[in-house]
Amino acid sequence: DAAARRDPAATAVTQCALDGATRSLTYGELTRAKDELAAVLRAAGVGPGKRVAVAVPRSVEQVAALIAVVGAGGAYVPLDLAYPDERLEYVLADSAPQVVLVAPEQRDRFTRLLDRANVPARLLVPGEEQPPTAVEAGPEAGWHDPAYVIYTSGSTGRPKGVVVPHSSVVTLLANTRPAMAFGPDDVWVQFHSFSFDFAVWELWGALTHGGELLVPDYALTRSPVDFHRLVRERGVTVLNQTPSAFHRFAEADRHAGEPLPALRRIIFGGEGLDLARLRDWVARHGTESPELVNMYGITETTVHVTHRVLTAADFAPGDRAASPIGGPLPGLVTHLLDDRL
Repeated sequence: DAAARRDPAATAVTQCALDGATRSLTYGELTRAKDELAAVLRAAGVGPGKRVAVAVPRSVEQVAALIAVVGAGGAYVPLDLAYPDERLEYVLADSAPQVVLVAPEQRDRFTRLLDRANVPARLLVPGEEQPPTAVEAGPEAGWHDPAYVIYTSGSTGRPKGVVVPHSSVVTLLANTRPAMAFGPDDVWVQFHSFSFDFAVWELWGALTHGGELLVPDYALTRSPVDFHRLVRERGVTVLNQTPSAFHRFAEADRHAGEPLPALRRIIFGGEGLDLARLRDWVARHGTESPELVNMYGITETTVHVTHRVLTAADFAPGDRAASPIGGPLPGLVTHLLDDRL
């Protein structure tokens, strides 16, 4: 809302297709869409502590749905539509949402899933219901109320729902702003699925600071050549990547032979970082423009806990096999434990 008040005509979110087509919303338009859907959600009983599952594909509508849930005081539960029905059914049963926001073409699928999960949630298609003319505002979400619930991969067992409060997200963004100087001139990309917590950083990092958030179609994120073109032509300034995704991007960069003058910071996360595989990139671009930052954290600790700015010294000859995770973000403390804790 602060960004909308400051410059309602500034572009907030742009959906980008593989064929080059785009759809955008300004901050003013995004705020109106958010307020209308938030009113519908409040009328459906959503408020602090209530969960809303979001099953909307990558789009400007997905972004509007997520911030509307938070605007209504609820906590969003992102559901990646590519997940098998078995996982979606489990998440619905475990999270027990009050409302499920779906795209029109997903209505029948989620009707069946809710029935099988025995969850009496209300299905809503954003835009189909007019906001009520009068709804009591109700209590606002507090500092410690949940903002979202993200489910872990389940690689060590069943997926676990991690409840993250508003305070943790606000603290993360506030404590990283001074060093990274994020602002309204930045262009971010939501590269990752919104069910992966790296996307929390991408979404709120862009919108909280008044920047533009690009939402590329899934096919565009899977084509390194086309994604490199998007970053170049749309003037992306902040790029967040898992190392495995970045290696494909770096290979496309090597073949493109085109500069990326707007790109000022690349942030790695989600996986261990092998510095040896960055040497070709560093040989072409150096480590200062764009700056390379390795960040470490887990879903339970709200995306990032530590950070390390890479320098030319990190790429000097020698054995540097370990992923350099650096030290804690401002306001946090880390403890190094052995196998006996």
